[in-house]
Amino acid sequence: MTAKTLLLLDRGFYHFSFWRQLTDQNVDFITRLKKGASVQVEQVFTDSYALRDRRVRLGAGTKRTPFITLRLIEVRSGKIWHSYLTSVLDPTILPQRCSSGT
Repeated sequence: MTAKTLLLLDRGFYHFSFWRQLTDQNVDFITRLKKGASVQVEQVFTDSYALRDRRVRLGAGTKRTPFITLRLIEVRSGKIWHSYLTSVLDPTILPQRCSSGT
């Protein structure tokens, strides 16, 4: 298996076209989801009290915001959900972890 690069992007790098360029070059990334982002769920991997893991579609289909399929992983900490987007779509390659004990 060939090793891939995984970039950790600041939420300021929230550019759909840039994300598409990365995935087209076989580079994966992870970043935080912006508040108010519109996501369309395509597949649910996990949906529990403290963890949600889903394949989602973002974008409007325009040149500036093309459609892109990503994985949305949300982890609960107390009453707060922390949301992360990644281009790693296979949960067996980048498995989700939840150690909250709940």
